[in-house]
Amino acid sequence: MEKKRGLLITFEGIEGCGKSTAIHEAQHYLSERGRNALLTREPGGTWLGESLRAIILDTPKDQDIDAIEEAFLFCASRAAHTRKIIGPALAAGYDVVSDRYLDSTFVYQGVQGGLEDADLDLLNRIATRGIKPNLTILLDLPAEMGLARKRGDGEMNRIDRKNLAFHKMVRERFLELAAVEPDRIRIVDSSGARDATAAGIRNCLAILLEKSAN
Repeated sequence: MEKKRGLLITFEGIEGCGKSTAIHEAQHYLSERGRNALLTREPGGTWLGESLRAIILDTPKDQDIDAIEEAFLFCASRAAHTRKIIGPALAAGYDVVSDRYLDSTFVYQGVQGGLEDADLDLLNRIATRGIKPNLTILLDLPAEMGLARKRGDGEMNRIDRKNLAFHKMVRERFLELAAVEPDRIRIVDSSGARDATAAGIRNCLAILLEKSAN
């Protein structure tokens, strides 16, 4: 019998929204239901991805990367990520839970550099080899709260350090994408208690598993 293809579940949101905790919650929920889930992240996941992550996020203050350069760097990481990690895992029947994927490119490079959706869509389709998430969970909270959490963690990268207006635009753009694809992108409020956020995540996953079983 041919092995059933796994599900691709991605998490998106502004900085400080809680994605790192959320992907572990998702893995635990899937494991409870007898499913094997692989955790990964973007940029990252592969040698090339992790190398590019350091370039993108830890750029020296006296250097800059513009939106076009960022888009190509992120999509180069995504191409390797999809070819070496995501595609093979899905084909082997594993669910893949990723901290960021293609939606982040539409949001960050679109907001920062005003790149056209059509151009970003082309880059994404090439990089992902046509693999789209079965479910994207958008963890939503006010930009002020997200940045306060990041500052509390003490780890601020080049993107984290952008001004509040930028992060507000990022949040708005994520919400716009969710409005366009409500069946795929489900919004979970991550501004409250961790238990409430976890419950929202589990509910989204339960709906996905029910749909995929039919």
